Amino acid sequence: MKAGDAVVILVLTGCSAQERDAEHENDFPIESVSCTHPDSDYEAVVEAAVEDDYKWEDIHFEIYQGEEVWDTLLWRPGEEDPDWRTRMQIMELDCRTGYDYDFLYIVGEQ
Repeated sequence: MKAGDAVVILVLTGCSAQERDAEHENDFPIESVSCTHPDSDYEAVVEAAVEDDYKWEDIHFEIYQGEEVWDTLLWRPGEEDPDWRTRMQIMELDCRTGYDYDFLYIVGEQ
């Protein structure tokens, strides 16, 4: 293999990787959840966020642990803002023990 051929192969491989990254760059919605105990072992702070360009009517957030279920609506600062957020303080939730969560997306009348 000639040195010039090796450079062409590397450049083509690099373009292909960039195209793959660009495809995944706009995957929506982007969901995130954090559960911490900043003030007390007996009080959990749960922060949930969704980034999405779609104009949802509402986004509900539910978190489960054992038989317990907590839910709330996410909010966004403005109609054109793609970020939805919520912050919950929950006395009975233990972040160090397994928990599950769901985001429920509500579509408005179109």
